[in-house]
Amino acid sequence: MEVDGFSADVAAALGATIALPLVIPAALGQPPMSVPRYAAELRRVANGVVRVASFGKGSAARIDDGAGLPTFAELFVSSRLRNVGWKCTWASAYPILRYIESWSWDSRKPSVSPPPAHVLEILDGIAAIRQSLTKPLKRPFGGIPDVIAWRGLDLLMIECKRRKEDQIRQNQAEWMQATVLAGMTVSQLGVFEWHYADELGSKDGRP
Repeated sequence: MEVDGFSADVAAALGATIALPLVIPAALGQPPMSVPRYAAELRRVANGVVRVASFGKGSAARIDDGAGLPTFAELFVSSRLRNVGWKCTWASAYPILRYIESWSWDSRKPSVSPPPAHVLEILDGIAAIRQSLTKPLKRPFGGIPDVIAWRGLDLLMIECKRRKEDQIRQNQAEWMQATVLAGMTVSQLGVFEWHYADELGSKDGRP
């Protein structure tokens, strides 16, 4: 997969390297496809501060936000993209769909705010395509990528995965395949694959 300027800009914003593309499994009658993979080494908070609400993420909720406070990968990615002009939300589909704008480390509940109408229209269209090609789903937005970002008419969707611990699930593969069927390009999708600096392994996304 050739690296384009858009993906290079996203990688720079995230402070990540462009690793080998991630292969998304076949789904919805479509063959496997490759999407950009952004590999990053993150710092773990070192001062013992823990989040009031970890959202069940355990040690994955202890990413240093740059100010010594614990955050989630989804909020870390959103913050980095906002620094270069994107507007972002964390799309959390469970137990119900919520668009999380921010979540302070010392708060039990996040601040939620939906994306603008033109972004919601695109997301609804992707969900409709997926629904039309599968059995009716109780959660049509299950598998939606973690970070939805928009800047003008540009749209970007990034799934966050901890390296060697998280895998692309079937519902996520279906969503990404439906996204391309809806007319978006693979460059508008991506996987932010992260690990802590104290975890051993290569930094380029290879095993």
